Amino acid sequence: MTPILTPTAVEHVGGREWVLIRELRYEHPQYGLIVVPEGFRTDFDSVPRLPFAYWLTKNASVTGAVVHDWLYASGRIGDRPISRLEADRIFRDVMEEEGVSWWRRAMIYRGVRLGGWLPWGRYRDDDEAPLGI
Repeated sequence: MTPILTPTAVEHVGGREWVLIRELRYEHPQYGLIVVPEGFRTDFDSVPRLPFAYWLTKNASVTGAVVHDWLYASGRIGDRPISRLEADRIFRDVMEEEGVSWWRRAMIYRGVRLGGWLPWGRYRDDDEAPLGI
């Protein structure tokens, strides 16, 4: 059985923003059920617009990007707080489940480890941070 329990269903709402039109459910072997609620807004992947990096990584993982955006926005799985490292590792695991090649996974994972501190910090600095719903 696949850990991706529901397909990713989104609608474009303008610019680089999309909204989840149906709840997304992913069962991680270590962390359990991750539920991204209907109405969550995502930009999929905040890849820097460096031509080569962008070309190699853009849209490599749709479900992984939505789950990762949710984990960054919420900072938790259910009632359990998670770390940025855990969120990034879950992203890597979802990408593997989606069939993203090992070298793309490695590039994207390194990218979120290097640059993810900024968006993670923005959400953690503000207890009332919008979750994109």
